[in-house]
Amino acid sequence: MRRIVQQIAFVAACLLAAAPATAQRILYVDDDALPLGDGASWTNAYRFLQDALADAASAGEPVEVRVAQGLYKPDQGTNLTLGNREATFQLVNGVALTGGYAGLSAADPDARDVALHETILSGDLAGNDADVNDLKALFREPTRAENSYHVVTGSRTDETAVLDGMTITAGNADAEYFDLAPHSTGGGVYNEQGSPVVVNCTFKHNASYDGGAVYNIKSQPTFMNCRFTANMAQLYAPTDIVFGGCGAGIHNDRSHATITDCTFQGNYANGGAGVFNYNGSNAIVTRCTFVANVAWFGGGIYNLEGSSPTLLDCTFRNNSSLTGGAASNRFESSPILTNCLFEGNQANGDGGAIDNHWYSNPNLTNCTFDANRAKRGGGMRNGSNTKPILKNCVFTGNIASSEGGAMDNFFGAPILTQCSLIANSAGTSGGAISNNVSAPTLTNCTLYGNLATEHGGGIYSSSSNGNSIVTNCILWANQKEQIRGKADVSYSDVQGGFDGVGNISAGPLFADPANGDYHLKSQAGRWDPNSANWVADDVTSPCIDAGDPNSPIGDEPEPNGGIINMGAYGGTAEASKSGSDVGTTLD
Repeated sequence: MRRIVQQIAFVAACLLAAAPATAQRILYVDDDALPLGDGASWTNAYRFLQDALADAASAGEPVEVRVAQGLYKPDQGTNLTLGNREATFQLVNGVALTGGYAGLSAADPDARDVALHETILSGDLAGNDADVNDLKALFREPTRAENSYHVVTGSRTDETAVLDGMTITAGNADAEYFDLAPHSTGGGVYNEQGSPVVVNCTFKHNASYDGGAVYNIKSQPTFMNCRFTANMAQLYAPTDIVFGGCGAGIHNDRSHATITDCTFQGNYANGGAGVFNYNGSNAIVTRCTFVANVAWFGGGIYNLEGSSPTLLDCTFRNNSSLTGGAASNRFESSPILTNCLFEGNQANGDGGAIDNHWYSNPNLTNCTFDANRAKRGGGMRNGSNTKPILKNCVFTGNIASSEGGAMDNFFGAPILTQCSLIANSAGTSGGAISNNVSAPTLTNCTLYGNLATEHGGGIYSSSSNGNSIVTNCILWANQKEQIRGKADVSYSDVQGGFDGVGNISAGPLFADPANGDYHLKSQAGRWDPNSANWVADDVTSPCIDAGDPNSPIGDEPEPNGGIINMGAYGGTAEASKSGSDVGTTLD
């Protein structure tokens, strides 16, 4: 009987699913349409987007507004004043604006391709914007002085207000920073207490004092599959006091934006040319790419005043700044970063990839720092009472012209676990890590092939006030010296030897260091990343089962001897198996 009831319920559900839903009202907009259209069809489309928005706002029901390829300006429409800089496309709850349609010029006007059929929302009201070769000049270009302050406004909307498939360009929020707010922020989109959804949109050539493309205040918007390119945020400096100039792509103030699958490329700002999080803004940033952005602080992203976003699977490549080439975290800002790549970023001062200051303690897991450059801290700089946590992170080929090829610590106390610092270099000291009044903790880390021209190829400490704590680590082939300065080292393999309980000085027998494989050779079984399988060697590393007996063995596979291995793979599922039981299967 129970089975029969279940079957009846299933059939009923299928019938309900198959029942026709109430058709959503659709309005049509095409800048090629004849005047006096009512938007009921492509052949009778509205000519101006503002007229369709007014119609949709009065409908009292969900409406989709389909907008054909073409150019649309916020000062165009019935009873609107041409040239009014305050004119804006106000998003409406329950209304989805969708662009990228072929429109009247095509055999199939409903054919949709956002790239092929570009729908442009432009703030260039006079249609006279001059090309700007230097992005820094975008804000004060004379031909932009009459542009719209905000091309789009999403204030006081919820997630039912949707902007999909548009190009937003030429917004210019250049009003006096304090006197005419909000017209000094959000050239592309201004969003106060709003939660609109923005999808498949491109933001380019927008400018303001803050939030060149997008400015969010007390808002929770969503951005998906959007592109932010060549936007800028301009410093406001009428006297010797400087304000603004942050977030050329997105500026978040007390806002929690969700940003997914977006690209930030070639933007310019004082701080956070890609994204700026301020005043407790905790954005969620997933699978985003930050490329060739330029700022003074945080070329890609700048987190300030208690802002701790979550970043997952993000890439930062070739960004640059004075401090924090890819990212800067200041004043109790502690983002969570997982599976992120920092490659080829550069800072003229501190932190080629990341700079942390003033009680900012980011948490990084499975992140890679490759070929970043700075004066201090080629990969990362930790200063002013910071305590970042890094697990299973890799630093390779980072360069500091002065101290700390991979990492420089100044009044910092980072915690590194299962990290690899390989082939980094410093112009003076600390090929891998440089410390000044700092006390980093390294557990199960591998430092190999790092170079310092003066002192401490592996670890350098310039002050007796700091003390590095090194446990279960391998320091090998670093030049000059493996460790210089004060350090508490135990159960570690240090080339040339180092005083401490359980330390050894035998060759670690890495699998293939020339090709970047630092797994330990083992007769009982070694994980081979190339074949994704366990293989057996003819020798066993002395670093296997040589770590601190009191350290938990974590995820080490059996046989493990009950003692953790030294090095970056110790305590992980890729730890080489114990040579004490060679007859055990490799499976």
